[in-house]
Amino acid sequence: MKVTVSTEELVDHKISEDHLQQAVDSIHNDGYVVLENVVPHHKLDILRQKMLEDLQTLVSAKEKVMPINFVKGHIQQ
Repeated sequence: MKVTVSTEELVDHKISEDHLQQAVDSIHNDGYVVLENVVPHHKLDILRQKMLEDLQTLVSAKEKVMPINFVKGHIQQ
């Protein structure tokens, strides 16, 4: 389920009652909710770049010491 947060909600730092109920219902029914427009895309781009760097480090690691439950070829995020 995706809830698109409005510009007004972002400015007010408060989600509407309708959107809040949709989010709660989604978590109860689906186990997750996506709050669209909450995080600026440029910040997501920075996070993505760092995750790609970390991925490269893990995949190319010559040492066999890996994070717990890490399976080569299975990338968990």
